[in-house]
Amino acid sequence: MEQGIRCLRELAVLEIIFSEDERFPKSPDDVQCTSQMWLRFARLGPEMYSRYLATLQWREGEDKVGILVNKLRIYEDTVTAPFHTHVSSVETRLAEQVRSLIEEGHQKLKRNLRKKFTTSPEPTRVSAIRSRYLPARERGYTPRGNLWSFLREHGEDMRKWDGKPTSSLATQLRKLKRHLPQGAHLESTLLQSLRHRTPDSIGRMI
Repeated sequence: MEQGIRCLRELAVLEIIFSEDERFPKSPDDVQCTSQMWLRFARLGPEMYSRYLATLQWREGEDKVGILVNKLRIYEDTVTAPFHTHVSSVETRLAEQVRSLIEEGHQKLKRNLRKKFTTSPEPTRVSAIRSRYLPARERGYTPRGNLWSFLREHGEDMRKWDGKPTSSLATQLRKLKRHLPQGAHLESTLLQSLRHRTPDSIGRMI
């Protein structure tokens, strides 16, 4: 719109410069818009405005530049007002959607952080292994060193037991228990035999 107004006023200034009439207006807005000025404006001015005003000028005759400028601005407001309203509405909706997305992102981030820091830690591998495998005493097993020491002290040739599993040693122990008169006190005998053994000697037997 301002481009068209500037074009009309520049044409009016040219009319003032080349006019020889002393009574000719000195202000561009007071200059009558001639047909030649109007045709030139129609070629140089904004197309959406110049066509409308060219038709308006043809119907009403010559007007002053200031009057045509006012008509041009009224027409511009009429044409662009709905567009500006629509743009403003779209901007408002977009702003609301952006705020909604930002708020949703913040809430999701808070939930994830809360879930991350409130979850109980998983048991470590060491604790899991310890809980899975109970000590031999709790499982009802006799340590291999105890079996080895008892069998050797009761005359067993330990060379034939070298490399045998602990279960075989335990089986032999039960056989001896059935033949020994003090079999009922076998466990105490095992303990007494271990009292005279050092940890190193027991380790060599395992």
